[in-house]
Amino acid sequence: MAPSIEPCLQAADILAGCAMRFARDGKARKGRIEKPLREVFHRMIDTGNPMQATGINLVMSTCLLETLGVPHIPADFADRMFP
Repeated sequence: MAPSIEPCLQAADILAGCAMRFARDGKARKGRIEKPLREVFHRMIDTGNPMQATGINLVMSTCLLETLGVPHIPADFADRMFP
């Protein structure tokens, strides 16, 4: 008897898929994203605390974050804090 094949999906796959859809849809629609997808994405972002280095690691350009209306820490944050 052959072993059964059991599909396995990791949480990281779901989060990455949501982030990719959010970015792709938002870029194609110039930031206009359906409310449910925007809410889920912002919940993902809100799970973390950048000052405690916790949260979900998503990599997006500053330009894309601004297009999508996603709050973010500016790239020159450290330079401005510690001149």
